[in-house]
Amino acid sequence: MRTSNYKLRLLLIFLVALFSLLLSTNISQAATISTANFSNTVANGDYYQTEINFQLSNEGSQLILCSPDYNNLDIPMLKSELGKNNVIENANKKQVLINLKDKMDQSNSGSFLLTMKKSDSDIIYIRDIDNNELANENLVTEKAVDSKVTFNALQATNLMTNNDALTTDNTVGALPSRADLTKATTSAEIYVEPVTVSDIDQDLTVHGTWKSTSNRVTLYYRFNSSGSVPKPGADYIPGIEKWGTLGTFTGTAGAVNSFTATIPSSTMKALTSGSLSLYTNYVDPKAGDLGTPYRSVVTNPPYAKDLKILNNGVENNTSISNPYIARGTKLTLSGSITTNTPGTLKFVVDDDETNAPSLNLTIPGINSSYTQSINLSNLGKDDSKVHEAVYEYIAGGKVLAATKYYFVVGNELKLTVPQTIDFGSHMYTDFINGFTATPDVNGELAIFDGRTGNYSGNIGLMASATPFRNAKGDKLSANLSWDGKVIPDDGTGVKVGEVTPPTAAEPAYQNFTQNLKNDLKFTSPKGTGPQSGNYTSTLTWTVDDTLK
Repeated sequence: MRTSNYKLRLLLIFLVALFSLLLSTNISQAATISTANFSNTVANGDYYQTEINFQLSNEGSQLILCSPDYNNLDIPMLKSELGKNNVIENANKKQVLINLKDKMDQSNSGSFLLTMKKSDSDIIYIRDIDNNELANENLVTEKAVDSKVTFNALQATNLMTNNDALTTDNTVGALPSRADLTKATTSAEIYVEPVTVSDIDQDLTVHGTWKSTSNRVTLYYRFNSSGSVPKPGADYIPGIEKWGTLGTFTGTAGAVNSFTATIPSSTMKALTSGSLSLYTNYVDPKAGDLGTPYRSVVTNPPYAKDLKILNNGVENNTSISNPYIARGTKLTLSGSITTNTPGTLKFVVDDDETNAPSLNLTIPGINSSYTQSINLSNLGKDDSKVHEAVYEYIAGGKVLAATKYYFVVGNELKLTVPQTIDFGSHMYTDFINGFTATPDVNGELAIFDGRTGNYSGNIGLMASATPFRNAKGDKLSANLSWDGKVIPDDGTGVKVGEVTPPTAAEPAYQNFTQNLKNDLKFTSPKGTGPQSGNYTSTLTWTVDDTLK
């Protein structure tokens, strides 16, 4: 027989509400200078979000956002916030020109939200259209940085000017029409240094030179990988092809000019290897004249990440203190992994690879799924102890991704109870009128019986309780019930559930957590007027074992 006790809590409070009406008026006047500041900077998942408050002069509606951490800016979110035609990107200058006409009130003031991907540094400078700095902040520290400390891409000689202002729906660096291309640009000579992807989460930096009779050239890239057949008889997997603008560069006509640009990391993912081609004409997969090409082979190293394990559709959340109790000898796991290379998935228990079950996976790209059935009885771990298993993905002799999983298999009889059951806080008037409450439950109520064999009898779950009392000893006129049956507060047990006995092939398991949430009720009859305080009761769970 297993028994477990813990406290239930009920908090009764008296509330007095005071209401007041505040009337105010605000008279504003157009400002003669522009100002801006940051507020309400918060971390949200993988991003920082801040609110930018602005007051513009009556001379325009534009500001410039500059950042040495430009690649962390959430441009799509900014376009959603301000309107896509009100955001001009210039990645080469690490700047964004924004038009705030839709965010301004009659006094030329307003606010908008800015989002950046979390990193070690997320610095934003706000400048007016004349490149005067209005404010800056590092979103990581929520503090301003020394305005004397700058970086090359934000020096005044490289800043966006009024010529870049929002006069059309086009964006800075957008692909021009074929009529806009000059013969001088088409004949530009391009050289690119060899490139290697070292980290799939980092943008690819491209260095090179160009030479043209013009002092300005726009380069476009095409990145593609070849198709493949993973194994004999398998379906052909087509290659991946992506196009984009590398950037527009200025220099000296007739001279060799250097350039540095980046290609987003999202373009590189899922590619084992491929070729990078640069063009000086409008990039169109069906175009006959793409301009002068330069091709470089790009190698993406094998990677794997985001390895997930699911059991019965629930993502793994096991721990040493809360292991998964295996129901039977077989454990069927499913999951997913992001990788670009075939490999082997191993389930290694307690660092012992002698009998490690493995699953050979041939994975063509991102978000591959798998299912694996593991016979735990073959692992020699049927000992009622907690075991640590490591699910690891191996390719090329290296562990590319791993996650831990904890489990127990054995012959014990185990009762698991919640840490707390809370019926909440209630007003004094609730007790005058009478009410019934259901609990918030933290934890599980479950019975596991691994004593496999042929038995007669049954396994029952019993519940008993003590009266609800506060710290002064005042007793609450209330009761607990389970599915309509009152649980006496004198310690008398009431049967609240049964478990099907184990067999020679299967252990017994029953989870009563949902029943607990639905069937356990706290009832206060009408007309009671208790003292305020925190009322607790001890609820005792008992396994009534009559197996023979």
